[in-house]
Amino acid sequence: MTRMTVPIDREHGWRGALAFARALEDLAPYVLTDDALQAARAWAAHVGCAEEYKFCLSRSGATRAGACVALFVWNGAPGGELHRAWLAPSFGLPLCWDGVQPDPYIPPGLRRLEKHIVKLFAPAAGRNESDQPVHLRLAVKPSAWKYFLEESGVKVEDLECESAFAPLAAAFILRHFGGKLNAEVYATGTRGEPDSAAICPVRDIPNKIALVERLGGKELFVPYGAESSTVGGVAVPQLEKGHYSPVRAESERVREALTPLLGRLAVQPPPEASLDDHIQFLEAMTDWSSHAERSEYYRACILPIEVEDIHQRFCEGHHEPVDSLVAVVEIQKPEVCDILIRAMDIDPAKCLLFVSGEGQLQGALAEAQVVRMKGCPKFEELAELFRRSVYEWLADKNNDWAERTAFDVTSGTKMMSLAMVRTAEEFHARICCLESPNYLKRCRLPVGDKSIVLLPTLGTPCRRALSGSGGPGIDIDPQMHTGDGNDFRFDI
Repeated sequence: MTRMTVPIDREHGWRGALAFARALEDLAPYVLTDDALQAARAWAAHVGCAEEYKFCLSRSGATRAGACVALFVWNGAPGGELHRAWLAPSFGLPLCWDGVQPDPYIPPGLRRLEKHIVKLFAPAAGRNESDQPVHLRLAVKPSAWKYFLEESGVKVEDLECESAFAPLAAAFILRHFGGKLNAEVYATGTRGEPDSAAICPVRDIPNKIALVERLGGKELFVPYGAESSTVGGVAVPQLEKGHYSPVRAESERVREALTPLLGRLAVQPPPEASLDDHIQFLEAMTDWSSHAERSEYYRACILPIEVEDIHQRFCEGHHEPVDSLVAVVEIQKPEVCDILIRAMDIDPAKCLLFVSGEGQLQGALAEAQVVRMKGCPKFEELAELFRRSVYEWLADKNNDWAERTAFDVTSGTKMMSLAMVRTAEEFHARICCLESPNYLKRCRLPVGDKSIVLLPTLGTPCRRALSGSGGPGIDIDPQMHTGDGNDFRFDI
């Protein structure tokens, strides 16, 4: 055992340290010095009850959604001489946003922050939440908290809690996140004013850095304007400023300021995690990431799982292979086309894509031949664009290309789908769509149970709703078609 810096009598002091730790229970690792914890462990081992008191001697950290740790620094020395040896100069208070009733043991300063944060984010949070109210509560037993205050000689009303605004707000935003939080990431910062950063600087940053290191943390996020650095084993990054606008809600400013913190708090599921876990994380990413970052995560972690499932069902239901695809691709949502190409095992170089929107296709889709659609062309203009482009694309194709090509009608506007149907019929090619693609409400990315519907050319008997099942679609009746490629009737 290493020598302790604070002399504590072995029999009485070590025994007293263990008694103190036992009384504090889960709060002990957050408020006792390392020396006191070491002494308590030593005496527990000496009397053969180390395993019994393990719960109060190890810092497990708050890792469930809605949890956080508020950081406090003593203004004066707590308690007497022995307590100064046991109690650290700063302490953390574990909290969690999952209370069903107001917690009477919450300090008044934290209760004020609780009311403000709930009022601040309530309108936005209601999109995915039930009407059940949420309250802040202590994540430790009230008896431990009460004992700690009594022994430290500090009244709960005297605690300055304003610097807990940043971690409490971040925890409130992430309380709907069902994954694991990073217990090594902490934050501090007060609520800002309209003419300042959304989260403002606080005092005692050096002491809080030391506290985070003692608690086993690796990062302490500080408000915008504070100096970013690395102290000991703790990185000290900045939050964002949170830009002010007269028409912008304060909740949006705070959310923007917390973006770096939110991204570090939420732990990404491992690759072998379930599809539901990955989808849950993707939806939560809306709070701290751009659409491009969510799309990248979708393609890396979710798309392979879904494609494999769709591919198996596609192979079981269709025996004739598809070699090429003609499709509309929305540049901001290329995932549908990506799913079709992968699930039907098509070489992207053999695809003709009509791209809507500015920007470049990424990944395998960049290998396809691309035709840009500009503006909002009318139906006849779209049909002519599709028809002419397909003819040019067919210049070096074999005569049997249509039997092995599918025209996708999933993406784009309804007029684009109708124009694609007309073009497919003119070339007697098959039509495909991604059936019933569900979209995450917050991410606008397709998830859930999907399958590929592959229809024969309209020149053969078929009648099928081309949009997803259960919604309004396009019913195509072969008896309404004259066969000349120009005369169509659609029931929409």
